[in-house]
Amino acid sequence: MKTKLRVPFQTIGLYAVLSMFALSGTCLAADGSGSGAGVVVASPPAASTELAAPPAPPAPPAPTRVNVESFSDLSGKSIDERRPLNADGRISVNNVSGTVNVTTWDRNEVYVSGQIGSGVDRVDISGDASALSIAVRMPKRAHNYAGDTDLKLYVPAMARVELETVSADVAVEGLKGPLRVNTVSGDTRLSVKSPEVAVTSVSGDVILHAPSSTTRVNSVSGDLHVSGAQGELAAETVSGNLELDGGKFSLLRLKSISGDMRVAVTLTDKARVTGETLSGGIAMSLPSDLSGSAALSSFSGDAVLEGLQPTDSRDRNKKREYQWGGGDGVKINLSSFSGDIRVQRK
Repeated sequence: MKTKLRVPFQTIGLYAVLSMFALSGTCLAADGSGSGAGVVVASPPAASTELAAPPAPPAPPAPTRVNVESFSDLSGKSIDERRPLNADGRISVNNVSGTVNVTTWDRNEVYVSGQIGSGVDRVDISGDASALSIAVRMPKRAHNYAGDTDLKLYVPAMARVELETVSADVAVEGLKGPLRVNTVSGDTRLSVKSPEVAVTSVSGDVILHAPSSTTRVNSVSGDLHVSGAQGELAAETVSGNLELDGGKFSLLRLKSISGDMRVAVTLTDKARVTGETLSGGIAMSLPSDLSGSAALSSFSGDAVLEGLQPTDSRDRNKKREYQWGGGDGVKINLSSFSGDIRVQRK
């Protein structure tokens, strides 16, 4: 029967040797032959020096920043940074004032260049190859005017791009990935091939050209100009005008308070179209080779589908209903309180 080996550790060196044997799985018999079933090593006496704990893993790197020491040092300071980004990675950009211009290329990286405006504290670049963020930061409790910061970015064509600005103009060209833009007073110009586009603006104009199948465009006082879109589209404006020239739509939802709407589109066989405005007018042009029906109503304005007589006319709310080609296809519902509604089939 094997006996436990009890070692009176006299030196740190002997303890280290035995510890190495124990960690490597070597079995020591009582006679030290190494052929025994196991070994129980006594704990070292309290006076022995313990082995040091393994070092903690390094902390993740902090976001790369372009720092400045004072407001005066910021004016004209340049940005010249490259970061890896997956072909379908997400890139988000936040700018206060100035411009944001995005162009695509065939590299799996983001290149950002430009000039930092006066009053800016720093520019933060953070994230990894799957999601990258670029943000222009102002000092806390800053009341100084923020000068224009102009950012120029090259991104992978299939990247998901998200842009947020306060009074900066936005321009995006050539993008094939999803696109989202939020701005307060800057103008937005987008010429892209994105399948999904969402734009929200308070007072800036929006010009969008895209073959997007899912499109959402909102503005308070800016005008909306949309061309090339198809599939499903929702557009809403308060006092701005809406112009829509598109492909084949299956769903259209259009709303305005005082802005006018001009719509020239083609529709799928079972398309649904709704348009509402308070004091603005609606002018719509539709293909004549589809069957369908339309309900047009205006309290104090005219509501007419040219070339057809209404099948039902209700004078109390100026609602007129029309059918053509059997009436079982396209469904159109347009209404205005004081504006005129005019629909043409071409």
